[in-house]
Amino acid sequence: MSKKIKTSDILLLRINEGKLQVLLSKRSPESFEGNKWCIPGGHIDDDETPLDGGIRELKEETNVDVSPIKSNLKMLGIHPTSNIRKSYGITYTCAIPPNYPHTLKPQAGEISEVKWFDANKIPHDQMAFDHGDIVSDLINKLKRA
Repeated sequence: MSKKIKTSDILLLRINEGKLQVLLSKRSPESFEGNKWCIPGGHIDDDETPLDGGIRELKEETNVDVSPIKSNLKMLGIHPTSNIRKSYGITYTCAIPPNYPHTLKPQAGEISEVKWFDANKIPHDQMAFDHGDIVSDLINKLKRA
């Protein structure tokens, strides 16, 4: 059986008032893992690369467009998304400049809230999927660097 990357997420970072922040989206109550926070992202269309799918999903879910700085996005890791489907997801990361133009707007029907969290105030007990671990791993790597 071939294993295929089916989802792509983008973990955005920024420095705001001297603090590292992470952008998270809150899933709508009706969705799978509803009312939980996650890294913005989702399913990749058949005609998309994982990176382009992640950029599209980020824009749809949060209204943040990182396509102008696409070359700054780096692959963070590949992780299993389901033991049933045997599919995989890929996570990219990027630090946006402090003055990067954006207005947060959650995707109606799918996302109920979009918010920048200080890196030391991530709601780990309210995270969907394995996204809390992914965020923690990156923050710990950055602290050691």
